[in-house]
Amino acid sequence: MNIWEILGIPPTEDIGKIKSAYAGQAKLYHPEEHPEEFKTLQSAYKIAVKLAKSKREGVPLTYLPSGQPTETNGQPVETSGQPMHGQSMETPGDMPESEKDSALAEMEADISQREPESRKETEESVFDFSGVDAYGDREHFLRQFSLLAKNPYLRNRVEVWDYFLHQNAFAYLFSNDGFRQELVRTICSLSGWRRKTVLYLERFLSAFHTQENRPKDGQWETDCRAFRLKKLPKLWLPAFCTDRFIRKDGRNFHRHLRRRVCQMAGREIDLDVQLDLVRYIKLYLPYAEANEAYIDQLYRGWRFEQSMVFAGIVAVCFFAVVAEISFLQSGREAEVQMDYLMRLYGPEAESLSGEEKKTLRRDYNDYWRYAEEAIDDVLERYENWEEK
Repeated sequence: MNIWEILGIPPTEDIGKIKSAYAGQAKLYHPEEHPEEFKTLQSAYKIAVKLAKSKREGVPLTYLPSGQPTETNGQPVETSGQPMHGQSMETPGDMPESEKDSALAEMEADISQREPESRKETEESVFDFSGVDAYGDREHFLRQFSLLAKNPYLRNRVEVWDYFLHQNAFAYLFSNDGFRQELVRTICSLSGWRRKTVLYLERFLSAFHTQENRPKDGQWETDCRAFRLKKLPKLWLPAFCTDRFIRKDGRNFHRHLRRRVCQMAGREIDLDVQLDLVRYIKLYLPYAEANEAYIDQLYRGWRFEQSMVFAGIVAVCFFAVVAEISFLQSGREAEVQMDYLMRLYGPEAESLSGEEKKTLRRDYNDYWRYAEEAIDDVLERYENWEEK
């Protein structure tokens, strides 16, 4: 058995296919239940990835019976177990179990030494988790997704998710319906999504809704009730309230990161520009992972801010409605009262000007209040007289 048979795929230079195969095999050999098999699978995966990278760089490698990689002077050689120049080729899968791990590790080390420096520098500048097992990739992705969603300056920028979700390092994860369900649960557990962002995430996940990926129960993850509620149109606060921190500590945190990105770029950045946005993300994610508790604290503070702002707006609207109703009611009473006075004074009232009518109504109210006070005084005296 060679590395391709361990992965269960034919020889390929497509790293995405290698990762997908590794993820599928990793489900069968959990590291806690099958440690030896998983270790062999992981080593074969790393060798296959580095072999594919070496072929892309024009330095194809093969393996001799000693387990040492050898250049083929620019002539591509298949490593699927076929003989080379009349020699039988042995891979770690064909060795005894006692020698397999050491041979795989030795091959991996030798291939690493042959990687061009320029290739290594390029990979350091992007997200590359090829050395992390499938379970680590899954947890790492969800962790970074949550951290991005907890930053109000990034959460509802479609460009952020267009960049983050299309990374090659995570592409193979989405073919797993269990992972997509976990991602949807993560989305539903977070607040502050705008409808346009949720619809973008739905379109992205729908691209993986093929017959091969259909869940056993036949229901796609985006059909769950909580996610459908996220898509409904809602009355949201303005962007200047929701897509930013209001409290001082949150504003200082964002200002500090922005200042550092500006220093790295040598100019003032604009988060509406894709390049500047990517720079901000690359600086934010490592810091957020190292200070996850602080990010959670800022997120809870942001949710409290939103609750207070929303409650304040609701209170203002409520009092405005009450005041409007009171004003309309007062105006209606004034009309009824004026109509009564017109009928009381008869034709004489029709010749009065608007100001004179107001004076007439004011005098009438004063007289009415005086009459009410006089009646109350008489009633009080009568009660006192009865008591005596």
